[in-house]
Amino acid sequence: YDVTAQKVEPGVYKLDASLREHQFDSSSITNMYFKALVLVAVVVATLARPDSPPTYNAPTAGYGAPSPVAPAQYDFNWAVQDDLSGNDFGHQES
Repeated sequence: YDVTAQKVEPGVYKLDASLREHQFDSSSITNMYFKALVLVAVVVATLARPDSPPTYNAPTAGYGAPSPVAPAQYDFNWAVQDDLSGNDFGHQES
């Protein structure tokens, strides 16, 4: 449509609308589809963006295992005794 407005008196306008013939070729239709595709891509990218960045908090205490009250008690030893080679050694801790 081709719309024109004529001022009749202050605050009053006369509108005239006439149908104008439009011809579309394949390149203008392709251009229109491309613009629509870009618009849709921008809208989707905007909606997919998170509202706020994720927050990372300090880890909480695990399952509530009791802390040790005294040092660990252990007894450890090992030994090698080989008569053929003459090796006879070992180690012991407690």
